[in-house]
Amino acid sequence: MSQTCIAAYPAVLKDLHEFYESLRKEGILFCYSGPTTQTLMESIGDMLKQRMAVEEAGMSITRTIFAIFIEQMQNILHYSAEVMPAAESRMGEEMRHGVVVVGREREAGERFFVLCGNYVERAKARMLADALDRMRGLNRDELKALYREQRRGDPFSEDSKGAGLGFLEMARKASRPLDYCISEITDRLAFFSVKAVG
Repeated sequence: MSQTCIAAYPAVLKDLHEFYESLRKEGILFCYSGPTTQTLMESIGDMLKQRMAVEEAGMSITRTIFAIFIEQMQNILHYSAEVMPAAESRMGEEMRHGVVVVGREREAGERFFVLCGNYVERAKARMLADALDRMRGLNRDELKALYREQRRGDPFSEDSKGAGLGFLEMARKASRPLDYCISEITDRLAFFSVKAVG
């Protein structure tokens, strides 16, 4: 295979092709990385619905994946340590950075998944991991009971903005326990990623 690149940095173009092929190989249907706002989340959500229609996913699985996608994006909006204040943003909204990926697991019966990641404070990553570890050991009835219990809890608590209810909502909709990974980057920061399979 020959290749011709007319560019100041030809390696970037070559890497982009390799990146594109790796996405196809891994069953990635949709990938977004960058600043996120509530407005942008809604626009990306519309694109995701269209992509799911192209994939001929049924309405039930589309609703499930869309709901998980919204929860994952909310996690970026609530927890990302990469923040651009509204005063500095051209969109007039606070922007937080992260990455979200939607794909299909070839080896798992073509199930769809949503994978999301962002930088968080290391202490926050541990708190989120502890919450996920507790959920991983629960069955559907126990998850439902815990969800009801947390909904009745203090609406002004730290967990109320996503860690408890958001992850519980995903865990209830997912076909198997949520996977997660913590990569410790600095003394202060970790990269926290969560995968939910519909």
